[in-house]
Amino acid sequence: AAAPGSAGAGDDAVLQAWTEYHNAGEVGDIHPDYKLPRMHFPGLSAAAAAFLVKERSAVGIGVDTLSPDPGASEGFRVHHAVLGADRYIIENLNLEGLPARGSRVTVAPLNVAGGPEGP
Repeated sequence: AAAPGSAGAGDDAVLQAWTEYHNAGEVGDIHPDYKLPRMHFPGLSAAAAAFLVKERSAVGIGVDTLSPDPGASEGFRVHHAVLGADRYIIENLNLEGLPARGSRVTVAPLNVAGGPEGP
């Protein structure tokens, strides 16, 4: 078994405590190329994601932000590390009220023909 606060073999890794900041941001901070608001939220590094799926055998990563990649990053490196290892990503989780350890979640994504992801 993994030590408290760490991910063990076959565990999911969850980045949490960002829910209170949902929908918070700078109104005038627009990306010059995309003309959309620039995202600001924490995420994993590609190296951390690769470590979780390769060394800790995490079956997936769940985050309470819009993405496991940091908001201001480009290239979706964490997505490539996790999805490239045939693991799953769950985004936009509301984790309020759940204990830091000891919760269990059932994940049942929709099987959308020809779709790389589910709603």
